[in-house]
Amino acid sequence: MRVIILDHEPFHDRKINHYFIDDFLSQGYEVEYWALCDILPYMKGAKFQYRGKRDFVNYIVSMNDLFARLALLDPNRDLLVVEIWFLFNTKDIFKKIESKGLKWIKIDYYLNPTKSLEPSTSLTSRFKGVQFKMVFNKLINWVFIRLLKHDYAVPNIFYLTGQSFEYAPKAREVVALDYFDVVEYNKKKNQPPPLAYSYVVFLDIMLLDHPDIDMLGKKNVISRSAYYIKMNEVFDKIERCTGLPVVIASHPKATYRDEFGKRLVISNKTAELVIHSAMVLTHGSLSISYALLSKKPILYIYLESFFLKDEFLQSIYEAMLLGKIHFGAEVISENFDCSLLNLEVNVERYNDYLSKYFCKKNHGIGNFNIVKNGILKLMNED
Repeated sequence: MRVIILDHEPFHDRKINHYFIDDFLSQGYEVEYWALCDILPYMKGAKFQYRGKRDFVNYIVSMNDLFARLALLDPNRDLLVVEIWFLFNTKDIFKKIESKGLKWIKIDYYLNPTKSLEPSTSLTSRFKGVQFKMVFNKLINWVFIRLLKHDYAVPNIFYLTGQSFEYAPKAREVVALDYFDVVEYNKKKNQPPPLAYSYVVFLDIMLLDHPDIDMLGKKNVISRSAYYIKMNEVFDKIERCTGLPVVIASHPKATYRDEFGKRLVISNKTAELVIHSAMVLTHGSLSISYALLSKKPILYIYLESFFLKDEFLQSIYEAMLLGKIHFGAEVISENFDCSLLNLEVNVERYNDYLSKYFCKKNHGIGNFNIVKNGILKLMNED
């Protein structure tokens, strides 16, 4: 049996865990990763600092190339894992998958955690401040997705995290998983601390350079130099208030030099850094899951001089306010008072939020086995 992953991003090593690639390979499955980043219209202009290569990775060069590859697939042995947006200008891909009789699944780790912190916005506000061409495309997609029937774009199985299905799209079956940070936390919670001293950790979201900004058609209005000057001033004050250094848990896709001054910047150690920290700072990283799991105080930071003057950044600020409602996080600007750093953790609210959006009920069965068993059942159906 062959598992073929259609993803809108270039390959990155994080995709190995996301799609259980090593697990499938170790059990005798064939695996292919088809990167569609070069051919999808909504990916045009997206900037990535990585473009991983492996024997199983293929970068698709055109729509004709993709359709030719799909035409060669066997519905009896090939299973698709699809991670592309369903839009008006991607509908033909889904139609091709349907016409071939191919079965496909979607694994969405981000839906529940993201939707639970997504401020509600009107259609008008979604289009505000966006160029005419972008407005037109958004309107077409909004009408297409919400007002027309498209059963050909319904996955056989939709996997999402947590026990709430309120945000689940139409699917033939919806199945719960643990968010992958839950799995990572359970592996690392008893490991020795990464640093020999107490510290506060900042969960970096690569705010200035994240490719999602381009994919969503947004323009980053923050001056790079002004942002880092302001953030380092905030960190200086937090260090004075707490007596603890701020350590940067770098976004895995970021490459930093001296943007945070002399502060320690650590990549690929986010779980360990959060688990052993005294406090967690962020603009809105989903890695707050580690803070929720390890019961650490969470402090959201927004900058009045930027966040309240731009629609996209204001939506991030509004998500922070939802975090305050859901699990009692504190929200501060650059003009905060030190007394706001004396945070207490509401364990009951933390656990309730985790169960709804991050953790499945049955912890005895791992995510890979849940996905594998679903695929096997699906492929044996006739």
